Amino acid sequence: MKYIVLGAGLQGPAVAYALYVMRPSAEIWLVEKDKPRLDRAKWLLQKKLETENIIFMKVEENTPVLESFRQVADLTVISTLPYTMNYGIATQCIDRGWRYFDLGGHIQTSQKIAAYAIEHHSQEPVMTDIGLAPGLVNILGEYAMKQLPQPNAMQIFCGGLPYNPTINELNYGITFSPKGLVNEYFNDCEALVDGKISKVEPMGDYSSLTIRSQEYESFNTSGGAHTTLESARQKGLMYCSYKTVRHFGHCKVMRFLKNDIGMTTEQICALIEEKIERIAQDRILIAIALRNKPGTDFLLDFEIKFDEDFTAMQKATGFSAAAIVIQAESILNKSLLTYEDIEAESLIALLKNNGLLDLEL
Repeated sequence: MKYIVLGAGLQGPAVAYALYVMRPSAEIWLVEKDKPRLDRAKWLLQKKLETENIIFMKVEENTPVLESFRQVADLTVISTLPYTMNYGIATQCIDRGWRYFDLGGHIQTSQKIAAYAIEHHSQEPVMTDIGLAPGLVNILGEYAMKQLPQPNAMQIFCGGLPYNPTINELNYGITFSPKGLVNEYFNDCEALVDGKISKVEPMGDYSSLTIRSQEYESFNTSGGAHTTLESARQKGLMYCSYKTVRHFGHCKVMRFLKNDIGMTTEQICALIEEKIERIAQDRILIAIALRNKPGTDFLLDFEIKFDEDFTAMQKATGFSAAAIVIQAESILNKSLLTYEDIEAESLIALLKNNGLLDLEL
């Protein structure tokens, strides 16, 4: 098996590492145009793995990233690149009969990729949005909806938080793209309300919640619910929402910048990039609350922590993405894959048994 991981930023090395741990005999290519970024990834992975099975490939700036693999017939391509690049990469993979996966994060792009796969009768698996949220949390949501008869309402909560919450007035440190962060806060949000998928206010529906005996704030953000809303509607749920989790005070500051000061998304993104530090010591919180029509509750909660080599965000996103790719290999006779196709129990067991994430359902 040959895997091509595109991008050696935050998530590419995490995906490549987890693929090697789960498939040590596979040939894994980590492809990047930026040499310093590729060199950092090479240093980390060779320190961790001491293997030659991961090939580090520098692509020239004006060269298409997949050009060197044109003659290879059997490939799995995982894009960790910005979503703006994914449609072009996905169409190449579909046209060449390669398996395609990405971290996604932009619903319209994912919809275009799905439409292209259907129109061109893709024969190999195509799956977008396999990161954390959307991604892992949606697979866990599908699992939760099977745990009670007559499910009626589900709330999905997820947040990447600094291990030390007092580092600044936002109680936040950068763990992924500031542009992606701001887009989540300000783009259109959707929720399942009274059985209908409806627009809801970005950073609205503010509430507090308790996860593992500690209180946090939560509010609407875009993208995390993704196709889970339609899946929940088809299963008879009347309510389903996705909210981001933060330490108290974060939402108030972001609303102030947007609503009171009138800053644009570009200005806020630049401000965060300049003033908020990137952190390596972080934690990921996930909570899923399901209630059925008789009023019985089902709850899931997880915490993922950083280690000396990978942030919690890398582990929750990149490790999970790699495991989803491996799980998808056992799905036959279906090309366009959804979260319902990935069994949460098997996914969690795969991550745990390979020492990647210690989670329990």
